[in-house]
Amino acid sequence: TRYEALQQYGRIRGFISYSIRMVCIQSALAAVLAAGIIFVSGHKADHALFPALWAALALLPFKALLQLVSSLLRAFKCVVRSLVLTTVLQPLAFAAAIVLTVHIFGKQITSPSALALNAVVTALALIAGLLLLTRSRPDELRNAAPERSNRAWLAVSLPLFLITAFQLILTNTDVLMVGALAGTTESGIYRA
Repeated sequence: TRYEALQQYGRIRGFISYSIRMVCIQSALAAVLAAGIIFVSGHKADHALFPALWAALALLPFKALLQLVSSLLRAFKCVVRSLVLTTVLQPLAFAAAIVLTVHIFGKQITSPSALALNAVVTALALIAGLLLLTRSRPDELRNAAPERSNRAWLAVSLPLFLITAFQLILTNTDVLMVGALAGTTESGIYRA
């Protein structure tokens, strides 16, 4: 908003590319960290859960980027497009993918296959979101050369990332503890 008010469209364009790059890097690092934890604790874990965990890790970057695109659409005052993308299009496409898989192809849905379908549908929604974002950006932004302020943006985004990460951990600790102590079925019931 500040850059728009000051008509610093190069900064806006630079910030968008910086945000996309940082979300890709952070989600990839989170996936690698989680994969390392799964690998290290593999002898203690239920090996039947591994395919679902790997599929969930594949879903992570797509979900993170879809949320970023949705936020950028809202920043460009395209709130309805943003909401349709994340609360209508993606969930309906996921439901349709499940129905197609079960009724047309006759396949049973398992946790890993549901997560894999979700990853594919989320990737398609991300492509649609990127197209919407490209069409929604102001004309001044299209022609502006990207300007970067990586240090300033990192100084602002790193504390926000840490706060969000710890908030996510804190809000899900109870489910993780029930899962670790009582099992996945009980954890699923508790979460529902």
